[in-house]
Amino acid sequence: MSVFGVDNNSFINRGGPLLHKKLAPASKVLVEQKLDEVSTDKVQINNADLNKTANISDDFAKECFVADDYMARGLSNYKLGHYEQAVKDFSKAIKLKPDYTDAFYNRGLAENQLKEYDQAIKDFKRTIELPPDNPDAYYNCGSAYKELAESNHHRGHDYNRLSSYQNNMAVKYYTKALKNRPNFTDALNDRAEVYNKQHKFLLAIRDSSKVIDLEPDNITAYQNRGYAYMKTDQSDLAIQDFATLIDINPKYKSAAYNNTGDVYLYAGSSHEQRSHFEYNNKALAEQIMAKGNYKMAIEKYNKAIEFKPNDPTLYYNRGMAYSKAEDPRSAIRDFAAAAERNPEYAETCYYRIGDEYGKMGKYKLAIENYKKAIELGRGFIAAYAQRRNAYQKTGKHFNAFVDGVILNVLRFGKQISGT
Repeated sequence: MSVFGVDNNSFINRGGPLLHKKLAPASKVLVEQKLDEVSTDKVQINNADLNKTANISDDFAKECFVADDYMARGLSNYKLGHYEQAVKDFSKAIKLKPDYTDAFYNRGLAENQLKEYDQAIKDFKRTIELPPDNPDAYYNCGSAYKELAESNHHRGHDYNRLSSYQNNMAVKYYTKALKNRPNFTDALNDRAEVYNKQHKFLLAIRDSSKVIDLEPDNITAYQNRGYAYMKTDQSDLAIQDFATLIDINPKYKSAAYNNTGDVYLYAGSSHEQRSHFEYNNKALAEQIMAKGNYKMAIEKYNKAIEFKPNDPTLYYNRGMAYSKAEDPRSAIRDFAAAAERNPEYAETCYYRIGDEYGKMGKYKLAIENYKKAIELGRGFIAAYAQRRNAYQKTGKHFNAFVDGVILNVLRFGKQISGT
């Protein structure tokens, strides 16, 4: 549940598929122009032309297609969003021409679109093995590892080590891409994002600053650097970077206000609280709000919600601010709103709602919400601990004893797994 990040259409295919430079389709293939550019951004071809190529029958293809023809049909299917068919076409091109570097690369891009990251990584690695050295392949390989790491991070404690390994591999491949293309801003931005996740904030600042030197209006770079500044106690610089987002493009007002609110909240936290914040896998859920700054934080979240009223993260963050401001009713309202807008937030939100009811002395309602949180996340240790306390408050000592036993089992399992 990261509160940081501007929607930027993800990493995949930022420059389009890499087309082969020399394409000589069979004479019967219905392609009205030769695709001879490296980037699809430079290929002017309308959907009618693409459909003509994409709809050529398999029977006809088997009779007269060569590798380049399958490549042409694969590219057409890719442009039309028919990624599964594109994968099949690129595979047929590879079968006819096993060293077809562009086909491996384009198949990897299509597999990325299908979220088949493991297969994509294999194809990008194959592209890297074949000459010439391709920085785009290194970049996309790193991006596939980054997506896998993010996916495994959200699966919980048991996947932490795998997620950490995948982030390390992402950095490795981004670095290789930059060795071949030092001013590759997408690679610098994505490496900075991973560095932030690894708490290597100075390295993130370095990469983001280089991007800003190259592209002064690069939104992602300011976002990444502002986050790193915040985590290194450079609050003024963080706020300045987030304010720049609005100067560049007013549509980022919501993200800027949201992030500025986080700076105010984080700035007042104690060292011990920050250590807990950094350690916890649900970092946002455990962020400690500083009471001295909560008014400013709520104000920023209010402004962010004005611009983005359906963003669950904004309601969750404001709920945390209300919680620390000792306004449990408002906190409950916001946590419920966050869960309603995105079911993925429900586990943590029910837990937080349980905490707020506990503060109000409404232990039965607290128990109900802890139960909901536990049902969504069986290994939710904090929810078991809080429910045990609530059971004790209501005199249900046997239920408290059972939760205590479950807690011991979960904690023992965590020690054994090393997570």
